[in-house]
Amino acid sequence: AAVENDLPPQLAQLHNSGRYQELARALQTAVHDQPEAAPLHYWLGRSYYELREYDRAESSLERATELAPGRSEYHDWLGKASGRKAERANPFSAMSLARKAYRAFQTAVRLSPANIEAQRDLIRYLLNAPGFLGGGEDAALKQIQALSAVDTVDGMLARAEYFVTGKKWEQAAEEYEKVQKSGVRRVGVELEIAEFYRDRADAAHMQAAVEAAGK
Repeated sequence: AAVENDLPPQLAQLHNSGRYQELARALQTAVHDQPEAAPLHYWLGRSYYELREYDRAESSLERATELAPGRSEYHDWLGKASGRKAERANPFSAMSLARKAYRAFQTAVRLSPANIEAQRDLIRYLLNAPGFLGGGEDAALKQIQALSAVDTVDGMLARAEYFVTGKKWEQAAEEYEKVQKSGVRRVGVELEIAEFYRDRADAAHMQAAVEAAGK
């Protein structure tokens, strides 16, 4: 959902300018006054996430999904917050949080297969999680195929990420080249490609992608 549709203009402005501390304080007051307003809990959770307060982010986002269980993006961001908590937790808690993230990503995609961000988050989870937590190459490739049916370019990006995860750099570069030859020009796409070349210390290709994003 667009920020403007869910937040009053003054709060949307805080979000868009990255003033998350101020936004969190304003939303805390708003939530106190309107405890059943799911968007307020959602954006409060997003604010906490940006502030790296993942416990509070998860709590707020969980409340948002309870109040509005049909909102795909709410479940996706709950998955992100649970995943971040898992990275910091002890091994036992990390497994429980990882499973929670997995379920949230699955729910987000089930509710809206067109939610590309949720699709990519689920694929990323499948690529990195061990088999006993639902991850695995076969599951990831199956989900990449499902994403490709929704959006060809994002399917190629996800396949490139699959190759990167497996350290198959040449195959990844080939996928990124396909994306660039597709004619699709989106800032996020070009920046994702630029990050790949930055990590590969390929300054020329990185600069070309950055310039494309600038256009």
